[in-house]
Amino acid sequence: MENENTNFDYQAFCEQMQKSMPKAKKSGLGIFFKTAFALILVAGLGFSLFANFVLLKRYNTLADKLNGVETPVNKSEQIEHESNEGQSLAATMSTQQVVKQAISAVVAIKTEVEVQNFWGKDMAVGAGSGVLIDKEGYIVTNYHVVEGAQNISIKLASDEKPHKAELVASDSRTDLAVLKIVDKKGPFPFIHLADSDKVEIGEKAIAIGNPLGDLEGTVTQGIISGMNREVYTKSAQSGKLTRLSNVLQTDASINAGNSGGALLNARGELIGINTAKATSRDGVSVEGIGFAIPSNTVKKIINELLMNGYVSGRPYLGVRVTDLTESNSAMYGMPVGVYVIAVEKNSAADKAGLRRHDIITKLDGEDTKNSTMLNAVKDRYKAGDTAELEVWRQGELKKIKVTFGEVKPEASTPEFVDKPNEIMESKPDESFEDEKSSNDNHAKVEGKEPEATSAPKLAQHEKKDMDAFK
Repeated sequence: MENENTNFDYQAFCEQMQKSMPKAKKSGLGIFFKTAFALILVAGLGFSLFANFVLLKRYNTLADKLNGVETPVNKSEQIEHESNEGQSLAATMSTQQVVKQAISAVVAIKTEVEVQNFWGKDMAVGAGSGVLIDKEGYIVTNYHVVEGAQNISIKLASDEKPHKAELVASDSRTDLAVLKIVDKKGPFPFIHLADSDKVEIGEKAIAIGNPLGDLEGTVTQGIISGMNREVYTKSAQSGKLTRLSNVLQTDASINAGNSGGALLNARGELIGINTAKATSRDGVSVEGIGFAIPSNTVKKIINELLMNGYVSGRPYLGVRVTDLTESNSAMYGMPVGVYVIAVEKNSAADKAGLRRHDIITKLDGEDTKNSTMLNAVKDRYKAGDTAELEVWRQGELKKIKVTFGEVKPEASTPEFVDKPNEIMESKPDESFEDEKSSNDNHAKVEGKEPEATSAPKLAQHEKKDMDAFK
């Protein structure tokens, strides 16, 4: 579990946290899929973190700043802040002016992850970028940049010496993480977050980051090429898919190592966190297609993490599922859909009457041919909302009303209703999937790519399960 440090006493902080909460090189790329493209995560590592979260006054202050509310400061401090620490200009600026203002607030990130190889354990080194968003040293980056890291260090543009950073909070589902510089006191330069809803296609976009892990402070320029894109990420370590929606598309060059870096507008404001670039399906690089998480998403997720300890309101169904493909459907005489392997006790699915062996074919009238599609529709709802599932059960289609629960940090291992022994004994790399999407460190709801050309084979325990049911 990663802790957060600040300028006040670290030991006191740790105690308050406890009270508040119940050199081998490694490739840093994951793969994004969408239609004719696989979209590659840039500079990812891989790990599953449980971050401690705490409701502190410091966090409230940072959350206020992200919402555009400054806490009272003395006049001299306010003047310094406005002149030197990230206050954006109302008018547009030249690229040179934007870079001069912002480059000192973009950091290079180095990580060390323990890996197992033929000779035993070793430390793999990864790299990425980050953006200072607070004068006290809070940094936003991508979750995949710091995934699994035992050690995190950052390098400031103004300081050749690397500094230690620790994880404050993260959310794998939105690929965002917050770090804190722990061995250097501020004030630090930082970048003001813009209202990304006001971003328009065709406006200037400037990317600053650390491509290839060795070229910190690299600047590239382009335009906003598209908005509200939906892409799928594939973890470099687990191979699981995560859907990112409403991301910005840009032709500013983004490469491995740029992940977590800044995408700026002509006023020097942060409009996005650079996250991905595109490749063709056969792995050939595609130039001029990159993606960034919009700043409004960054604000929302960071506020939730720092204020609540998790992202509240996310809908939770409570099933373990696998995809029933067309070939599987033909073999077993069942419809294409999401096959329910197990139902969690006292979950929304359990209360609605969903059963093992059910096949979910629609959610509120929309096809759910795989778990990715199911989650895409489900995620339009909030915890407490009611929706209608169309379910195939023993040759009949049934309609079931379900009121979604809420995804929360797990206190214990969930129990399942009539969970078969085969599932209990199955290995993580087999093809069943957990429906539960992640706040930080929860198993993601992973589905197969909707446009995938090859149908995945069912694991042996699923074949037994379906044969018995049939």
